[in-house]
Amino acid sequence: MIGVSNMLRDIKIMLKLTAVLFKGSSYTSGSKGNGLKKNGNKWLYPVLAICLLPMLASMVIMVVQGYGELSAIGKEFMIIRAYLNISVLLTLFMGFFYSLSVLFFATDNEFIAHLPLKPWQISGARFLNILIYEYIFETFVFLPFAITYGVMDGAGVMFYIYSLIVAAVLPVVPVALMSIVVMFIMYACPFLKSRDRMNVLSTVLMLIFMLVFYLPAVGEMSSSEDESVIPLFEMLAGESGGVGKTLGMIVPTLLLGLRAIHSSGHIMGLVYTVLTVVVAAAAFVLFELVSKLIYAKASSGITQATASRKKLSAAQLENGVKKSSAIKSLVIKEIRVLMRTPVYFMNCVLMTWIWPVFFCIGFVTAGSMEDLMEMVDQVSGYVDQFFPYILMGISMVNAFIVASSSPSASAISREGTEILLSKMLPVPYYTQLKAKLYSSCILCGIPSIVLFIALAVVLRCSILQVLAVVVVSAASFFYVACLGLLVDMGRPKLVWTNEEAAVKQNINSLIAMGLATPMTLVVCGGPLALSFVNHIAATVALAVLSVVVCWLMLQIIKVRADKCYDNIQM
Repeated sequence: MIGVSNMLRDIKIMLKLTAVLFKGSSYTSGSKGNGLKKNGNKWLYPVLAICLLPMLASMVIMVVQGYGELSAIGKEFMIIRAYLNISVLLTLFMGFFYSLSVLFFATDNEFIAHLPLKPWQISGARFLNILIYEYIFETFVFLPFAITYGVMDGAGVMFYIYSLIVAAVLPVVPVALMSIVVMFIMYACPFLKSRDRMNVLSTVLMLIFMLVFYLPAVGEMSSSEDESVIPLFEMLAGESGGVGKTLGMIVPTLLLGLRAIHSSGHIMGLVYTVLTVVVAAAAFVLFELVSKLIYAKASSGITQATASRKKLSAAQLENGVKKSSAIKSLVIKEIRVLMRTPVYFMNCVLMTWIWPVFFCIGFVTAGSMEDLMEMVDQVSGYVDQFFPYILMGISMVNAFIVASSSPSASAISREGTEILLSKMLPVPYYTQLKAKLYSSCILCGIPSIVLFIALAVVLRCSILQVLAVVVVSAASFFYVACLGLLVDMGRPKLVWTNEEAAVKQNINSLIAMGLATPMTLVVCGGPLALSFVNHIAATVALAVLSVVVCWLMLQIIKVRADKCYDNIQM
């Protein structure tokens, strides 16, 4: 009895630590905890929910379309299989990086290590925090599909109950698997205990992962002769030998969960659900046993950087200092921080650079060169007629890229507690904000602008049309970046334990993403109305209005700059 009592007490302490860690470094951190004078977040979640409605609507439409096609051939359950596979795949992918960041590279590790806690309590609390992050993600990925499918299929109550249970236990095995893998890597490879070195390696692995699973999807879709979504669902569900079968071998709860949901109308549904929970619990116990053995040794000796200190002489220091303008120096500083910090580079810069590469890969692999040239000839004949709408499409793509990569929506948050140094600089706050804005646009805008110019040339656009593409593309990047910066100015996340918390666990990027699309539609709506009268007038109006909106957004930032920094008190 004493042993059971002690175990329950240790578990209770672990759960308390889980709550403390989540409250201190996750999405729940309010403005008061981030160094602001007052809390103004009461409006946040209703506005965020409204902004996410278009994304949820697109998911529902996708399920409805897939159900209509798949039910005709009696394979409608493939929808659940496909999206469970997607959920597990992304959980494995994100679980690796979350495990690295939360288990080993959190800045509060050195403080928690001195507390009278057992290693398995610390690792268990961090594991549960990773699981909470996965639940937040899963809420927006799997549950909308399951609910929509249940409505379309006329499923009973047990379908929703089993789906909810499966959704709750499904991430446990992938997260446990990735956490164990990361622990063994950190235990066996001491040279990877540098945060910068490990983040560079994880970035390379992420690129390999994306290419491995992106190229088969492109090949599957390009080999299909029609526009049906069935080939894609077959690949995702494992019907055509895709990733589904491999995932089923790695994550046993995936197959058990699928059978539980599929058998929701029979007693076997309950059996498979219980088995799913048991396997998930066994995975957590296995993780705790492994962490009890090696977590303490694996987490010892963690360093933040690989750079060595070098003492400079007075002459070297004088020669290394160059006179420059404040705005130029700050822009260079911001670019260096984004490029040299692997977490910031991976989350704020990398995706904006590789999506044009993925676009080109998909374009090239879509068919033979003759087919591509024929398609280009066909499309180029409609460029003049639909050019204003092409500009609107460019603006929408840019809005999504800037908002989703969150370079400006986390510009102030990335400074963390070092924001006090920025407040003491003899440089106007407005100048500092402009530097953050310009650096975000330079790093994230150039790849897209170059791609759009290349497409305009390929489609045989005129010189004026290419100029309009440059102006509208650059302007859309700029005013959406301004929008993200304004969001971050209103509620910066300055208290965090690792760099990932400043960007990946920062809800400001979601707010900016939700507001970017309506803003772009408003900017493009008026000029597009002129396209019914004159296409040239509509193009000119869109370009001019985009530039004017950029100027207005910059003026709003100028007015709010001093108030933003004055409200920050650490």
